[in-house]
Amino acid sequence: MVNNKAEIEGHSIVLVGDFNTKIFQPAWFGREKLIQKSEENQAKIEIIHPEVVSFESNWLNIRVTRERFKVSTTQASFYESLRDLVLGTFLLLRHTPIRMMGINYDMHFRMDSVEQWHSFGNLLTPKELWDGILNKPGMRSLTMESVRPDGFKGYIRVSVEPSIKVEPGVYFFVNDHFEVGNSEKSIGIDEIIDILQNHWVTSTERSKSIIESLLEKA
Repeated sequence: MVNNKAEIEGHSIVLVGDFNTKIFQPAWFGREKLIQKSEENQAKIEIIHPEVVSFESNWLNIRVTRERFKVSTTQASFYESLRDLVLGTFLLLRHTPIRMMGINYDMHFRMDSVEQWHSFGNLLTPKELWDGILNKPGMRSLTMESVRPDGFKGYIRVSVEPSIKVEPGVYFFVNDHFEVGNSEKSIGIDEIIDILQNHWVTSTERSKSIIESLLEKA
């Protein structure tokens, strides 16, 4: 059996579009009341540059380039806050062109034994296929992709790898990928706001269900 509680987990939202990086500084988030004043003051700034801004607070990591906006947290109690931060940010910046969004969920689980760890890898990627081709083959990464079940453009992509943080353990990553802004007049932001407001719970529950279904086979 696998411990059904993840030892490490995280949530992230990634937007692809055109961003004015200089906006996304702790002071701006604090002024707009998107983060608390204490979080603004205690933010650890990695870099503030016209090409990239990166900083973290006690629960939040933000990294923005001209084409990519990413926020993430490893604290489950702040998952809703992560969503609300993105919503608040782009309700203010409604003219930002956005083409894609990923709602990403990842988990590390500990296996009960090395034998079970190997058995799960063999279940996902049977080693018999590689007999006579490779010497002692082992799974390093598996990625599967699904068409979307909800009418949105995009895909759902699931990756499974040996965990580098939990031993013996397995790492799951679910990328719930949306493509928006499908016309020259559409900049995609209204679709992003709709998805985050009305489909966030569905996305999160679907990602958890995918991981749980795979774990049941271990």
